[in-house]
Parts: sequence; structure tokens; C-alpha cells
Amino acid sequence: MPKLKRETGEARATDFVESLDRGLRLLERFGTTSGPMTLSDLARAADLPRATARRILFTLERGGFVATDGKLFTLTPHVLTLAASYLRSSQVVTVLQPVLDRIAMEAQEISSLSVLDGEEVVFIARGSPASNWRSSS
Repeated sequence: MPKLKRETGEARATDFVESLDRGLRLLERFGTTSGPMTLSDLARAADLPRATARRILFTLERGGFVATDGKLFTLTPHVLTLAASYLRSSQVVTVLQPVLDRIAMEAQEISSLSVLDGEEVVFIARGSPASNWRSSS
């Protein structure tokens, strides 16, 4: 097993919850394809034993994050609560959302805020121009 590193040093083995890591890795694999995935496809994509992936998927289903028809698995909208938690807790979004809205309104264009997450760019906020239509009554 590769050593895990934190920004401030190495993690102790007791600080790492392997089952949580596996569950999060499995959730991330849903984003690699569009549409439902089989248990075997997900296990292979997450590099997990099929039995481990099955237990994780049924745990996620019980929590409302995954739905299944018995063969295919899909994410549910409930996974968005994880993203919403980040957005609600982010001071960057709280502080910059009014700025994005003002820029969008003045430019009459959509404005976006993104951050680097490792090597990925992740859009975390968006401002849209206000609608300028009015009824002519």
C-alpha cells in the first residue's frame, strides 16, 4: 500500500479510514461514464473487489446516494447535498458571489468562479445577468 501524505506530514495508519476512502472512490467513478453502471463495471473502475464494491453500493443506496434496479446503479440527486455542504461552508463563495453577480449584470454575460483542485479546475459559483424584460402593460 502506498504511503499517504498530508500537507503537514505523514498520516498515521490509525488516522486513515480505508472503507470511507473506498466508498468515496466508488462515488467518483460514476462520473467517468454517462448512464447507469453495473456492479462489475464500478468495481473494476474503482479497483475494488466485487464483494467490497457491492457492500459499499448497498450502503450508499441505504443512505439515498445511489439507486439500483437490481443490476444497474445510478447516483441520485441526494449526492448534491455533499456539494451543497461545500458551497455553504466556503467563505470564498460567500464573499465572491455578490461580485460575480455584479460582473454578470454589468457585462450582461455569465460570470464564473473556479478553483484548482489538484490539477483539475472546478467551477464553484456562477453569476447570471438579471432578466431585463418587463411587461408592457
